Amino acid sequence: MTTVFDLVLGRALTELSIGDYAPIREEYRLNVWAAITEYFITEGARITKFRNDMRKAMTAAFGDAFAQGIADGGGDYVNDPDPADVEWLAAKQAAEMAYIDALFIQLKDLKAEAKDDPTATEGEAERRAEGYARTLDGVYSEGKVRGAKNEMLQFDGPDGKENCQTCHDLKGKQHRASWWVKRGLTIYRGNNRYICGCWECQHYLFSVKTGQIFTA
Repeated sequence: MTTVFDLVLGRALTELSIGDYAPIREEYRLNVWAAITEYFITEGARITKFRNDMRKAMTAAFGDAFAQGIADGGGDYVNDPDPADVEWLAAKQAAEMAYIDALFIQLKDLKAEAKDDPTATEGEAERRAEGYARTLDGVYSEGKVRGAKNEMLQFDGPDGKENCQTCHDLKGKQHRASWWVKRGLTIYRGNNRYICGCWECQHYLFSVKTGQIFTA
């Protein structure tokens, strides 16, 4: 049986697939996949080049996704950036740099294991690429909520695998987009303002006026 949530989620995914954000996401996903795959298949390779390739791809993708999110929310990051938005993006990029550094240390160990067990790296590039793309979704979502400014957004969605106390307390609440931003409550994976961290959270913010979903 199709539920209201199924219809809303389906519409949100369709919007993402045909919107201007979709090619930004796909390019980043492919760049991550390529950096990891090339590292695995290049004999005697040091991690430096491939790690730096992924760092550059991340920096560009985060900037593009954030700017596109703000534009889709109704703002203009390119011509009229808010200092608070610039600061948020810079902090997010710096944190992701650290994750990428840690990633390649893990990949180095996996590559060593693959000498004895070729399956050690099987599917790793694909899994990592999708995981990092999902992080990019959060950057886009943050931008979109920030761009919305005074638009009223409601917290909703199914409880699913995660329904922490933070989510429970917020469900059904309506506030201006700026309220959610000021309190750091945009929904994206790894947001430690939520007890669940939003890692598998199925909740979302949507426009009370138009029904448009603001968090991917």
